[in-house]
Amino acid sequence: FVSLRFGSKLDLIEIFGYRQCGIITNALIIRKLYVYHFKTADDSVFESFANNCQELEVLHLYSAGLATSAGMQALSKLTNLRVLNLKRCPITDDVLWQICQSCSKLMVLNLNGCVKITNRGLDAITAHLK
Repeated sequence: FVSLRFGSKLDLIEIFGYRQCGIITNALIIRKLYVYHFKTADDSVFESFANNCQELEVLHLYSAGLATSAGMQALSKLTNLRVLNLKRCPITDDVLWQICQSCSKLMVLNLNGCVKITNRGLDAITAHLK
């Protein structure tokens, strides 16, 4: 179990499995977060990242199976993101549009295995690139 609190300054955190993730709280200052085997994470975890990790520039989430659109939408609060990897996450077109609108610094986006993304979602990415 990992619980990181106010005043922690880290460049990179790698977490393997939701059970080891814990809740990141109180304005943790990190730039890169990699979370693997995230299948049992719910919306509260995404909201915790979004509310407490405002300095994130790189976020890799793999297989976030229990998240809903509300949880995924919380990621749009991470306006400093440059790299976002949502491999096998349940992101929808509407949430993708919101992330593209809010995260103007976004340069790399991986949606491999995101089966809820349609051509409309891809159009959102194209509009963001213009």
